[in-house]
Amino acid sequence: MFKKLFSFEQKFTVTKAATIVGIFALLSKLVAVVRDPLFASKFGGKNIFILDIYNSAFRIPDFIFNLFILGTLSVALIPAFVDVLVNDEKRAKAFANTIITVTMLVMTGVFGLLYIFSRQITALLVPGFSPQMLAETVNLTKIIILSQIIFSLSNVCTNLLYSYKRFVIAGIAPILYNLGIILGILVFYPRFGIPGLGYGVLLGAVLHLLIQLPELARSSFFLRPAWQIHDPALKKFWKLYLPKIFAIDLSVFSLLISTFIASTLQTGSIGIFTLSINLLSIPVSIIALSLATAIFPALSEAFAKNEERVFLNTLKKTLIQIFYFMIPLTFLMLIFRAQGVRLYLGHGNFTWENTILTFNTLGILTFALISQSLTPILARAVYARQNTIIPVVVNLGAIALNAILAFALKGHFGILGIAAAFSIASIFNASVLFIILHSMLSKANADPQTIKDFDDELIMVTIKILSASIAMALTSYGSLYLFAKFLNTHTVLGLLGQLAASALLGLVVFFGASTLLKLRESQIILDFFKKSLTGLLPYNKLS
Repeated sequence: MFKKLFSFEQKFTVTKAATIVGIFALLSKLVAVVRDPLFASKFGGKNIFILDIYNSAFRIPDFIFNLFILGTLSVALIPAFVDVLVNDEKRAKAFANTIITVTMLVMTGVFGLLYIFSRQITALLVPGFSPQMLAETVNLTKIIILSQIIFSLSNVCTNLLYSYKRFVIAGIAPILYNLGIILGILVFYPRFGIPGLGYGVLLGAVLHLLIQLPELARSSFFLRPAWQIHDPALKKFWKLYLPKIFAIDLSVFSLLISTFIASTLQTGSIGIFTLSINLLSIPVSIIALSLATAIFPALSEAFAKNEERVFLNTLKKTLIQIFYFMIPLTFLMLIFRAQGVRLYLGHGNFTWENTILTFNTLGILTFALISQSLTPILARAVYARQNTIIPVVVNLGAIALNAILAFALKGHFGILGIAAAFSIASIFNASVLFIILHSMLSKANADPQTIKDFDDELIMVTIKILSASIAMALTSYGSLYLFAKFLNTHTVLGLLGQLAASALLGLVVFFGASTLLKLRESQIILDFFKKSLTGLLPYNKLS
């Protein structure tokens, strides 16, 4: 399998790359599917305070990592590195090693300060924690800080592999990270207590880094200190990087806000909000982020070559793919949220009260699924046009809106109000980004008919997908009650049977309706299964 994937990634197309990234994102999420129920089972009920401690310990290190590295460094590094790599490979490697050197110096310094002042900063983050919970959170935070320093280096390696269009090993790395966390729950926690959870995170970060180094070596790239600070490519890098620092990802900021507020609410609110966000992130990571990762180099190249029609067509195709998967998924998550959460998390120490609060929180967050999926695509489309200012301003506006609404709604609705604030801000973020990007594309394409065709096809396809999704939703919702008459939904098997049968029936209706409406994505899936039955891989259709 891996040999085929390695050969598959050599012939690059956006869809092939997205397929590889998506496969490993799915595998990583499948490992996470084991991880989160383990957390819920062990630390639900009277132990749910441990979930609050664990998730709170991540907040500040994660915030700093996201601020300086994740979603920030890649936006600047990939375009700048690829631009140099095309013309001068030796110079590109020196440039990349200079970035690595600077990154490690800065991140070690920043995380070192956080380590020293971790008690004071953590106390500000969780004002509602008891002294004992605060002390445990501080100790765990210090361990996670060490893992994030390693993770910073590893993330640079990931972006270099993406630049070389090598997606397989970069996709395996997150799987190993999650396996480390699972070992923390099963092996280290029974032996070392709450710090053992941190040791699992640390192990995962080390594995995440080590597996990528041999693949970089295959590309003749080796990590070594460098200080080529006069390279002109650095000017381009800093021009792209510095504004993006202020484009703090909305979901990361929302987790900070939710942690601060939820620490003053009932115990377990932080853990439940995090579990709900994790559930929402599964389709976003597997589909949307995979497409965003794959599309970014292609859009950057199209803009660099002044191929506006290629840029527009690539973007349109990707947006349609997002709508094709995320619109029906939104309906399904809303309909099956109770059954899904009961089956997924409702085991061991995770009580019925925990379950109800989780699926209600997830239901509100689900309204942000489409916007959460669109935002990384739209932002990268703007970044590919070498404009980092616009996404920063829009994101800051969304963050401000999220904070205002969260504080306004928490008094009456608690954690559900925080979820509503996140959903509204997420929709605002994606909507404004799309309007601005559309204006940029209109100005760049001299022929108004080009933009009109883009709009007409996008609207028409969206209407078709929405129509098929409504038919699916009506079928699934009605069949829930139908199957409930024949199945004992108070048992795991009965509940699983109800969910699986209703969802499958709805998906059959969606696929049938979308095929009748002649949606291209349905035809690709149909061809995939036809050729799979004959033992052939459908690579020619995934291009």
